[in-house]
Amino acid sequence: MNNHYALDEMPKSYFDELKKQVGAANGRALVIIHPFFTERTTGYNQKHYDSYKSVIFGLIQKSKLPIIVLESHPGELRSQFNGQLEGRNNIFTFPTHEASSNLKETREPVGIGSPNTFVKILKEAGAKHIQLGGSQTEIHRSKEIYAHEKKWLPPHRRPSDKTIGKNCAGGVYKVLISSGNFERVSLVSNACFPNKPKTRRFGPPRAHEISTWVKMRKLLKQRKRP
Repeated sequence: MNNHYALDEMPKSYFDELKKQVGAANGRALVIIHPFFTERTTGYNQKHYDSYKSVIFGLIQKSKLPIIVLESHPGELRSQFNGQLEGRNNIFTFPTHEASSNLKETREPVGIGSPNTFVKILKEAGAKHIQLGGSQTEIHRSKEIYAHEKKWLPPHRRPSDKTIGKNCAGGVYKVLISSGNFERVSLVSNACFPNKPKTRRFGPPRAHEISTWVKMRKLLKQRKRP
């Protein structure tokens, strides 16, 4: 981890280590966008957020993959874990603008940057399969995302016509897919807040689905009786 405030302050060795670890993981990487940004806002569901946060903590504590965290406030990840991550060499933090998931390239306020900067970093690191989570995932209609999700969802599930694709984590998800530079970009469902990806289920119905259907049939028959 580092506490650099902009990309131009980060040494080449930092990017070299990221490339080394992504290569060792066969091109796989875990990307988490603004994991704790929600705590700087109001009006969110505390119970749902606590559940999401526990998943984020679990991923960061246990994952052996290279973990790339985009922070809107440098040092936030270190602060949340209160020193528990010291000595971990598979966690890479990158600074973003506070109101955007675009990486902060310099300290000087020269606009909000470009989303392509992060795409370039991941591509140069050799990333092929990216799992993504984080906060500010908003529902969005997108045929492009729909077509991509069909490639990685299990055969018995299909994307909903409303998927994740806006705001911080949602926006990065869409940008990575749109770039066409990665074999697979998928969402870690329980690590998304406030909205989780929606999927429609195909194939044989599950036991609880059959039970619900039977109950509804009985209820409808009762209502039809004189």
